[in-house]
Amino acid sequence: MRAILAAVCVLFFMGVALAADEPMIPQAASDAGNLEAGFPTSIIDNTTVPQGRLVVGINAGIDAGSPYPNVQDDGTPAFSWKRTILTSMWEVQYGIMPDAQITAKWPLIVGKGVVSGNFDTTLALLWAPVKEDDTMPALGVEVAVRVPTGYGKSGWDASVTGVASKKLGEVGTFLNATYTTIGNNDDFNNVPAVSRRNDTNSFKLGADYMVMDNICLVADYVNQQSWLSLTAADTDFGGAPDPFTVDRVQLLEIGARMAVTDVDTVSVGVAVGVGNGNITPDMIGTVGYQRLL
Repeated sequence: MRAILAAVCVLFFMGVALAADEPMIPQAASDAGNLEAGFPTSIIDNTTVPQGRLVVGINAGIDAGSPYPNVQDDGTPAFSWKRTILTSMWEVQYGIMPDAQITAKWPLIVGKGVVSGNFDTTLALLWAPVKEDDTMPALGVEVAVRVPTGYGKSGWDASVTGVASKKLGEVGTFLNATYTTIGNNDDFNNVPAVSRRNDTNSFKLGADYMVMDNICLVADYVNQQSWLSLTAADTDFGGAPDPFTVDRVQLLEIGARMAVTDVDTVSVGVAVGVGNGNITPDMIGTVGYQRLL
């Protein structure tokens, strides 16, 4: 699986380099450098959709080697160590002001295991009022809420993300810090209550570089608290092996965005699990397409 994903990335980067001979208009360069979660990595920046314009996007990916909670045939909770799932996300963004955009997104997950939350709606508002200058980074905040419109999920989750970005020469640097409160996961994949958190936090550090007028490379590090809080003492969860503690998801992500026209942008990204977090996936691969309307 790793070899396949690596080959896809190599082919993509070769293709974008060969396709980048024609000069692009400024809008295309702006679209290539507009970092959005899932297109191609999970980090976001303070760039917003132009006021009065609409962006529609879709991505598809594969998540290889994620541990996941499950339920045995007799209803007893258990923990399955690894799974491979296919993912997709539909996203619509609209620029409501020069420095603000609203986003709606809907996920789809296909694979082994009990999957809750498919087609839940996430609504988000990104506001970036502070512009970068010689000393200050650009600052913004994104507020998001998950509405249980999909399969098998109840309650509303809410999150707030602080976004900072600063140019260091030709390299853009980014910091995301997120706090999420979980409204109700009583029936989430039938995981016992003792093993769930009511809130989580995460931070992401990243950088990007425009290698050509229409091609942006991005890399980042993700450290995210798992919604599970499970140790070997949680025997009602089927007896987690010792030592076993579900704590943080840790990933290194790398990707590229290419504006192929003045309104069309494609992306590809790969994430590799790092650190000691045993709920971290082995590898995630994502491809995406966005169109400015």
